[in-house]
Amino acid sequence: MLIDTHTHIQFGHYQEDREKLIKQCVSEHVGMILVGCEYESSLQAVDLARAYHAYPVWAAIGQHPTDTAVPFHPEEFKALAKQSERVVAIGECGLDYFHLAHDATDDAQKVRQKALFEAHLNLSSELSLPLIIHCRDAHDDMLQMLIAYFTRGGILPLEQRREQGVMHCFTGTVEQARSYLDLGFLISFTGIITFARHYDDVVMATPLEKILIETDSPFLSPVPFRGKRNSPLYVKYVAERIACLKGMTVEHVAKQTTLNAQRLFGLELRSGVS
Repeated sequence: MLIDTHTHIQFGHYQEDREKLIKQCVSEHVGMILVGCEYESSLQAVDLARAYHAYPVWAAIGQHPTDTAVPFHPEEFKALAKQSERVVAIGECGLDYFHLAHDATDDAQKVRQKALFEAHLNLSSELSLPLIIHCRDAHDDMLQMLIAYFTRGGILPLEQRREQGVMHCFTGTVEQARSYLDLGFLISFTGIITFARHYDDVVMATPLEKILIETDSPFLSPVPFRGKRNSPLYVKYVAERIACLKGMTVEHVAKQTTLNAQRLFGLELRSGVS
């Protein structure tokens, strides 16, 4: 089995064939986590996960860092999480400086993003749910925030740190990946690695036991589907590329990344996936 740990098939891109796609994923042994980007898409993710509760479909709830203009109400998200055991993570949340206006308002936007992310950190802690973190062009500030948050009272020895979440669609350096791993985060790769060679060293340097795979569909379609709508079905191409880079079988990568997803998100307790 493969688990696409980050997809947005609740988006309108799948309005015409969503049910057919979910059933096709089940028939091809692909599970998925539907990730929200604000309250409405989080609610849609939860509703879908509940509607397909007999299938390996789960939900994550959060507000994307580029949506700071929209008020964030933690109590609403908390209530949403408590509505269903299919909610397995807090996110998509984080920092995104790539999409800033790049003018005099930059600093103010960064402050708002950091405040929004801090609220997600607190929500994750309160609900004991792992984080799904988006970080683009902001790794220095992200690491500074995570180090400050997770090492309060002193840095725990590595063997005592629990897994805190995952760095979604990782596009940082080997050194940054190691820093996130040291803090208890897994690293997730998308179809980007099928066409961008400059992440090969990160894939090879990250232990397979700390890797998740995802599509971020409908975006970031892998080779051979670039330019077309992405699908959770295409997560196998990410697994194939990792297997190629690491000199492993695809079956081994599929088995281990599925175990990693089950371990981080507690999926074996919620669905009986095996």
